Amino acid sequence: MDDAVGFAVDGAVYGAVRDAVYGAVSDAVVSAVDGAVGRAVGDAVYDAVGGAVYGAVRDAVRGAVSDAVVSAVDGAVGGAVDNVGGAK
Repeated sequence: MDDAVGFAVDGAVYGAVRDAVYGAVSDAVVSAVDGAVGRAVGDAVYDAVGGAVYGAVRDAVRGAVSDAVVSAVDGAVGGAVDNVGGAK
């Protein structure tokens, strides 16, 4: 009878420890996978948003610089033409 009780207690303890370890390992694996997926998705979203914002800012700056350069060149050429015309 003592052996039966001992086996029952040992089995119960083993089962409880096994379930606790499996649960902890399972939770750790799920958290790691969830974190990795979350970071990957987060990085992809961040890269997409960052790329879009960077592209918009870059295009705006290029447009402003281009407009300023065109205006300056246009003004210089126009002034030179006016000076030549006035010299006649």
